[in-house]
Amino acid sequence: MHHRWLPLFVLALTAGCAPNLLRGDVGGNGFDIVEAVHFEFRGTDPGTSLPTHPLTVWMMPVEDACSVWPQLLDDLQTLRAQLDQGQDPNEFCVEWADRWGEFLGNEAFWIVQLRLAAQPRGDEVTPATSYPFLDEDGEVAPSDPWFDATMAWHEATTLERCAEVFAGTDYVATEYAASGGEVTVDQYVEDSSLKGSVVLEMEAQGDDPITGAFDSTFCPAAGDFVRSAQLLL
Repeated sequence: MHHRWLPLFVLALTAGCAPNLLRGDVGGNGFDIVEAVHFEFRGTDPGTSLPTHPLTVWMMPVEDACSVWPQLLDDLQTLRAQLDQGQDPNEFCVEWADRWGEFLGNEAFWIVQLRLAAQPRGDEVTPATSYPFLDEDGEVAPSDPWFDATMAWHEATTLERCAEVFAGTDYVATEYAASGGEVTVDQYVEDSSLKGSVVLEMEAQGDDPITGAFDSTFCPAAGDFVRSAQLLL
């Protein structure tokens, strides 16, 4: 859904505020965004021979996310390998909770992924433009820049939560998909920075729209980011 009032609405809401933030709630949970990083790819779609230029913005709950998030996932994989090799579940849960504690103090958190497709676009259009919502899994073929988004809510990563996994309740992030809105990129520097604002319509959102802003730095590692870390037995 594309509303003409969205860009002015976002500008009024985000002026003078933190460079990375989201207002509102989804599933009853608000946002504590600390940093934004992004990855971009410029190339040609092998299936259509048309230019492609995806920009993926990650709104993260920690500083230095470019290195901290992938290191956390690597460490969790190492811990899981120890469990598979016969480690005592109680020892595993202590190490699991301790590692999450180093990451974010065992608090619940969001990871927000904004997927911006800067192509197709006209010759006069740059990546610094407006991106209306388009379901990337939908049936409508895009003709202009567009965006889609997914949010992943991670419950508190405590020792007790790990014990619940062994009692039969897996630790899996809950994901919510965008259903409308608009992302506006105000400043873009190739392989360097991306700055803009958002209005998001999401599954299970509260009464108010999700609004905010991002001031993102290029992160090569973000090309391999995933939205969630899981503990499945």
